[in-house]
Amino acid sequence: SGFRSATGILYASYIVDPIWSLDFNSYINSTKSYDPGTESSPYLKDTVWSNMTRANTSLSLRNKSADYEGAAQIYFNNGIHDFSYGFHSNDNLLGFSMHEGFSFFENNITTFGGEIKRYGGSVNTPAIDTTVTESALFIALNQKLNNQLFFNGGLRLNNHSVYGTEVIPQFNLQYKVTGSTELNLAVSKGFRRPTLGELFLFVANVNLKPEKIWD
Repeated sequence: SGFRSATGILYASYIVDPIWSLDFNSYINSTKSYDPGTESSPYLKDTVWSNMTRANTSLSLRNKSADYEGAAQIYFNNGIHDFSYGFHSNDNLLGFSMHEGFSFFENNITTFGGEIKRYGGSVNTPAIDTTVTESALFIALNQKLNNQLFFNGGLRLNNHSVYGTEVIPQFNLQYKVTGSTELNLAVSKGFRRPTLGELFLFVANVNLKPEKIWD
C-alpha cells in the first residue's frame, strides 16, 4: 500500500509587552494513499487512491496580568478531499472567538466571552452545497468560598442558523471533607447538533435533530 504525506508549518509569536502578545499559527498537510486490494483480487497499481489536503490558519491576541486574562482569535480552516471513484468535497470554516477573565474580588475569576463561526462546503456525490452559522455568548464563574467549599459554573447562550437558540447551563459545587476526600455536586446540560457529514454524507440522514441530555 503506497502512502505519502507532506506537512508545512509556520508559527510566529511577538511579545508586545509583559501583558500583551500576538501569535500566528498556520499549517498545511497533503496526504495521498493507495489501496492495493486483496491478494486474490488486487487492483491495478495505483488506480484506487484517496487524496486529502487540509490547511489551517489562526491569529491570536492574548493578555495576562494579575487582575485579568483573556484572548481573541480569528481562525480559518479548509479541506479538499478526492477519491479515485469520483468523489470530491471542499469544506471550510471561518470563526472568531474572544474571552476575558476578571478577578472582581478575592478568590474570584469571572469570565465573559463569545464566538461566531460560519462553516459549510460542497460535495459532488450527491451534489450538495451548504453553509450554516453558529454564534454564542457565555459567562463562567469560579469562586473559592472558603478553604473547603468551591463553586464553579457557567451559562452559554448558543444560536444556530438551522436549529435556533439553546440555553446551556453547568454548575458544580465541591466540598473538601479532608485532605484526601471531597464531595462534588454537579448539574449540567449537554447539547450537540448534527454535523454536516452526519446530515448529508456517509449513511446520511437529513432528519437528524440535536442531541440534548441532562447530567
